Amino acid sequence: MKKIILFSFLILGAVSFSALELDTDKIQKKNLQITVQDEVVVTLEKSEKDYEESIFYILGKENETAKDISQATVKTALKSQKVISSYETEKVYVVKFKEMGSGIISYSVVDKQITTKGWYVGIIFVPKKELSESELNKTFNNLLDEARNFIK
Repeated sequence: MKKIILFSFLILGAVSFSALELDTDKIQKKNLQITVQDEVVVTLEKSEKDYEESIFYILGKENETAKDISQATVKTALKSQKVISSYETEKVYVVKFKEMGSGIISYSVVDKQITTKGWYVGIIFVPKKELSESELNKTFNNLLDEARNFIK
């Protein structure tokens, strides 16, 4: 009986450790829509006049790094998207994609910092006009700060 109770507490502890709690009031105020929500991925989306944004939260596997998550965005990209470049800053990994048919540019940005509950934060950013690298990096930092702020 003691083993069953101990096992139950271990399972509950693991589940509560990995659960991601988001502040839905803040999300709604920013006009974001929750489009995917399960045990390992949560996705929020928003379309603005100057850009489209998809925030994603991914539960990291054991020994998985932010760089691994960034590389996974390349592996899971649509076949019509070509990697144009990639770079890293002090805070993020960035991969630039180009949609081959339409020429639309998008960026996958993964925060190097893991959240307290083992979740990585990233964004897919699609600007509707060309931005300089410094403008992009400032935008990425602002969007990631906002995304981290949604976590309770």
